[in-house]
Amino acid sequence: MKKLISLLCIISLAFSLSSMVSASSPELSQSKVDAYLLSAGYSETLVGELHPDIKAALYRDQATFVSEEKVSGNLIERTVADNITPEEKEIANDILANANPIDIQSLSNFTHNFVVSRLYSSTDGLVHFSLTYNWQWDYSPIFNLTDKVSMAWTDDFDYEVGSGFHSYTAKHKATGTRYDNTNRTVDKYAPGTGIGFAFDIKAYVDSSHTANHHSGGMYVIVTKAHDNSGSIESSSAVAKYFHKQGAINGELQFTKTPSLSITYSTQYDESDDLPASWTWYKEDRDY
Repeated sequence: MKKLISLLCIISLAFSLSSMVSASSPELSQSKVDAYLLSAGYSETLVGELHPDIKAALYRDQATFVSEEKVSGNLIERTVADNITPEEKEIANDILANANPIDIQSLSNFTHNFVVSRLYSSTDGLVHFSLTYNWQWDYSPIFNLTDKVSMAWTDDFDYEVGSGFHSYTAKHKATGTRYDNTNRTVDKYAPGTGIGFAFDIKAYVDSSHTANHHSGGMYVIVTKAHDNSGSIESSSAVAKYFHKQGAINGELQFTKTPSLSITYSTQYDESDDLPASWTWYKEDRDY
């Protein structure tokens, strides 16, 4: 009987230790990811701003930092769409009309950055880059519909099918309550040119908390064959956020210049273009 009790105690203790390790592993894992990114050339500020899913993907893909472009500005709903009732339109127009124009002009509520990383490649003569578009919107939008994020690039880079995703987080700032969603379904893809994702922006994070801060991260891997000549190549890309305010769904458009647009553009508020450029060597590397 004593042996049975001792055995049960040992099993109970082992289970407790296992639970403790399991509970703490996310924190330990995040520390490991952050440490890797810092060693791979990403700044402490950037590591603090990147969406957790983006950081995990960079760690998984053995990324090294190449370049970052960051811009802050305003994304404010200034028009009222035609798909709402006259009563709703009147309320929305009153909100927009009573917004303090000085505050709107002087305070930045939308920040986005474009990060380029070079990835380890096991294939000779093929370069891999990850292109990451991160955004933060400190705002409570009136229109909570389906927004879109997109990017376009030069030089006929091929999208690595299945590598892309967009992770979205809505948060109630005062309590930290949040809603998270990751979408791997591509909204639009133009071979060798660009890609975009769609997501539903939330008014509430749960039944009792409004969403007053929104953020997200878009991640794709692109590849290109090279001749291993060691010569320098220059590439560029652009990213953009489209906030829907109307009843009609627009379709993302891409060009190789690169540029981004959307059909039925009057149904959307758009962020400014976020351009990025980087140089790279046509040679195989072990990272």
